[in-house]
Order: sequence, then C-alpha cells, then structure tokens
Amino acid sequence: METAELLGRDHEQAVLRRLLDRTKSGLAGLLLDGEAGIGKSMLWREGIALASERGFRVLACEAAPTETPLAFTALGDLLDEVPLSSHKRLPPPQRRALETSLLLIEPGDAKADQRAVSVAVLTLIRSLAAKKPILIAIDDVQWLDSSSARVLAFVLRRLHEGPIGLLMTRRSSEESGAKLPLELDSSDGLGAATERITLSPLSLGAIRRLLTQRTGHRVPRAVLNQLYRGTGGNPLYTLELARVGLEDSPAAPVQPIPVPEPLRALVTERLVALPRATQETLLIVAAFAEPTVELVRAAGGGSLKEAISSGAVEIEGERIRFTNSLLASVIYAEAPPGRRRDLHKRLATIALSVEERAWHLALGN
Repeated sequence: METAELLGRDHEQAVLRRLLDRTKSGLAGLLLDGEAGIGKSMLWREGIALASERGFRVLACEAAPTETPLAFTALGDLLDEVPLSSHKRLPPPQRRALETSLLLIEPGDAKADQRAVSVAVLTLIRSLAAKKPILIAIDDVQWLDSSSARVLAFVLRRLHEGPIGLLMTRRSSEESGAKLPLELDSSDGLGAATERITLSPLSLGAIRRLLTQRTGHRVPRAVLNQLYRGTGGNPLYTLELARVGLEDSPAAPVQPIPVPEPLRALVTERLVALPRATQETLLIVAAFAEPTVELVRAAGGGSLKEAISSGAVEIEGERIRFTNSLLASVIYAEAPPGRRRDLHKRLATIALSVEERAWHLALGN
C-alpha cells in the first residue's frame, strides 16, 4: 500500500531506484529541488531506505541552519556510523586530522588541517566503497557548514569510479543563481553524472488521498478545493491548514485563509526579501477578490516587475494571480489592522462589483 508521505510520487520513486541502479555500475547523483514542505525530505528518507535494502552503506546527514556556523558538523554526522576501526587504515597524519575534526581526540596545539581532513575522507570513502556500494545522502544541502562543504567538494572532484552515489535535497533558492555551499560542476565525476529534478505540487487527487489517510475521513469537496487553492498542492501546507480546522472557518471571498504560525514564518522569509514598495503593491493585490493591473494601479499600486521576477505573482492578460495563495494570506495577515482598514476603505471606492464594494466597506470599519 502506498504510504501517505509518498502519494503522487511514483515518478520520483522511480528516479530514486534508477539512481541506485546507476550507482552499482559507477558514479551517480541525484538532486531533489523544491519549495519548503513539498516532500523532498520524505523522498530523501525513502532513498535511504531503498539503499539500505539493497545493501548500500549509507552516509547521511540532515543539515540545519542553526548548525551552519559550526565546523565539520555535517561531516561528523556523515561519518557517525563508520566504525572507528576503519580509521586505522589511514596514514597517521590523515587519521590525526580526521579524528581531530570529529572531536575524537584532543586537538593539541594545532587545529585540524583542512587539506589533511579532505584527503583523509577521500581515502576513507574509497576504502569503504571497495567493500560495498556507498550512498552519500545530504538533506537540505543549502545549510551545509562551510568546513564540511569544502571537504565534500574536494572529495567529489577526485572520485572517478564507483560504486558511489550522492542523494541531495535543497530548498529552492529565492535568489536566482544563488550559490550553494556545495556545487557540483559538470567536470566533476559526480557532477557530470548528477540528475536534477524539481518536485512539482501534488495533484488534487493525491491531496484528497493524503487527507483521507491522515485524518481518517473524507474531506468535503468544497473544503478540499479551498485547501488546494490555498496551498497550491503543497502537502505539508495542506496538512497544517487541515489541522487548524479550515472546515470550521472557511475564508470569505476576499479574505485570505488563516495560516498557522510555522507556515507563516516560512512564507514571510520569502516576502521580506522584496522591496518595500513591492510588498505594498502585493498587499493591494491580496486585498482584491479579482485583482487586475488597472485596479491595482487605481488603488495606488506600483510596478509588479520585482514580484513577477521573484515568482510571487504572475499576470494572465489583465488579471494578477498569486502563484501560491499562501503568499496572499501571509502578506495580508502581516499588515497592521489599521493599515488594512484604510486600504479597504480606499478599495471600496474603486471595486467593480456592488458585492465587493460592500465587503471592502465592512472591512474598512
């Protein structure tokens, strides 16, 4: 039976199996890209489980933003399950540097030498791969600490044969072209053999099955449709919104749906990077039921160029649409109540329909 976590991910699971097949005959890599909550970590764990079933040695770490400043944190996690007896085969300078970096011995007068640590890890991985296939699995690669990232970059540039695989996830960057702590170049052994896929939102049917499995009952179609519009098919967002009881408090036609605090923090991180004028324009867009370029300009909104290039909104003809309704919900919720009231009073004078004018007047009081 398909688990709730992997509903609608048949293609991605096939890609995971293909990665392991490719690894057995050489070097292979897979990068799972996507927004927060889209299911990258679930697939990453599935990849680890499949590798373990096939007899791989898995070297895994889950990077975290709070640990980014700490030296060799991810490296310590990756090598945590490697027997200490494996260190004995390393030349003394390499062994001393590696065990110093992993806090297994006293550092003495000198810090661990970055090059010596890197060579030690390369030697160790080659030795381990000679016995059984290896999968290096890194979740949230964008948060790797710099020391570990440099070691891994050194190692990956020098691996020329398998059986070694690399499975990574990363949260889609909000800045186009942002450099990751660990970049794979096409000239690297694993870089050239790395497949990259971006996870798409789940289908409406998969979201329905997910909610049924997690809640134990069928969600009414009207609620399901509202959840899907509000989350854009993001499984984590859908489950969080269902948990706070959207059924009991459906959103009004021009009132964004409520957003739980953990999700608000994730979305706010994306919005605060935009210029203040763009945020003000997006607030106007969020307050309209049917925003158009003409209406937003009449309400005092400015250019949408920054918002469009950031992926926050898109324009279809004259209609402006948020790419994810959570963005509208958060930018509206973050505005002070007085500012929202003043905005609705202004929008009431230019709204096209009688119903929407009445609604804006009510929210402006």
